[in-house]
Amino acid sequence: MFNIFYGCYGLTSFTTGYGLTRIGNSAFQGCSGINTVKVSVDDYSSFCGNQALGCIYSSIGKPVQLIDSEGTEITEFVVPDGVTSISNNAFRNCTGLTSITIPNSVTSIGQNAFDGCTAIMSVQSYIMEPFNVTGLFSEETYRNGTLYVPAGTKDLYSSTDGWKEFLKIEEMGEEPAPNGECATPTITVVGNKCKFQCETPGAVFTCSLSSEEFTGDEFVLNQVFTYTLTVYATAPGYSRSKPAKYVFTRAVGDVNGDGQINIADVTAIINMINKDSSSPSKTHE
Repeated sequence: MFNIFYGCYGLTSFTTGYGLTRIGNSAFQGCSGINTVKVSVDDYSSFCGNQALGCIYSSIGKPVQLIDSEGTEITEFVVPDGVTSISNNAFRNCTGLTSITIPNSVTSIGQNAFDGCTAIMSVQSYIMEPFNVTGLFSEETYRNGTLYVPAGTKDLYSSTDGWKEFLKIEEMGEEPAPNGECATPTITVVGNKCKFQCETPGAVFTCSLSSEEFTGDEFVLNQVFTYTLTVYATAPGYSRSKPAKYVFTRAVGDVNGDGQINIADVTAIINMINKDSSSPSKTHE
């Protein structure tokens, strides 16, 4: 509802119930007596999609406390692995937060997600390929806090908008992680599918695929190529695992990758040809 508490000068505090994600515009407009808003958090995953704090901030601009089921303020927030998106203003003005941990599963973060969280001095990001973000943290965090990133990614973060503003960026590999090294993943191959598993809870995987390397001024196209699949595992609070590798071969004619050259590959080739021929042609003026 819009303006639901508009002009309630007598309000001095406000505590939300669990599961609140939105509040109507100007809900607390004119509530000058409110000093602190307490927001109850029971499901950390769903809270990352919270957009209510943006309205609270715009209405009264007062500090927000995140509290757990026992009423204790949450100061260290670990975004659960598997969360892919953090909404605009999701943690805005949560002045009690001192640290935030972001897993590699996150692929988008909305504007001002942590703006106003002036006490955050430790940010652990396990995102292997950082993406541009806007107005992510407060000036206090950028100036005085430390951004901890996966080993080998400091240069990437230092050149990415929203992350490069940190005056201090350190690779987590430079110091022992609190829980040690993530367990080495296992690779299981069934048909043309590769499945990764890891004993460390909350592990996420990063893999690369490379083929044989050749040198010289001539290359002979063989009928069979050798590929090496390399997989790393990371998890919040752990340093990156040792690499797991799997070497396999694939014949040139094995289009669908099932290890055999048969009628299924011929059908796949025909389908690709038909798809290309049915695509509208492009002309250039």
